[in-house]
Amino acid sequence: MLCELTHRINNEFSVAIGLLARAAFRTSNPDVRYALNDVQSRLHAFARAHHMLTVPDFQTRIDAHAYLRELCDAIWRAKLERSDIGIHLRSDPIMMGSEQCWKLALIVSDEGDSQSESPSGRGLRIVRAITQERGGIFSQEYPGRGTASTLVFSLGASGCGVCSPYL
Repeated sequence: MLCELTHRINNEFSVAIGLLARAAFRTSNPDVRYALNDVQSRLHAFARAHHMLTVPDFQTRIDAHAYLRELCDAIWRAKLERSDIGIHLRSDPIMMGSEQCWKLALIVSDEGDSQSESPSGRGLRIVRAITQERGGIFSQEYPGRGTASTLVFSLGASGCGVCSPYL
């Protein structure tokens, strides 16, 4: 059911993007064309982020840093680019199973208040559960503007990984 739902959502993204492209092509007003192309670009970024947050079909080993970098870029383009908010991902190349990487990706985006420490909402409960499952340590700092979130976890015999998205 989840696969079918994901497939249908992807189809709806495609239809919406196509409608915007057709409307932009048909208009003679350059301001309207620019606005439609801008919405189309943002919708592409939402679709890309949605696709990346889909549960992987099979277990492979992937570079978590590259995967999370692409996801952060999609989220930034879709939601944050026009708001003067940045995402900075700091990590080394880390090879891990695609399902574990997908679980890490679930912690990247949060639309909560970043001005001060707040009680745990559903998002932070998910982050803490994933951190505990991985045997890691999660912390947050509030350096004045935004939130610095750090997740440190062991990769077993292959060393230690650090994933630190700054919002």
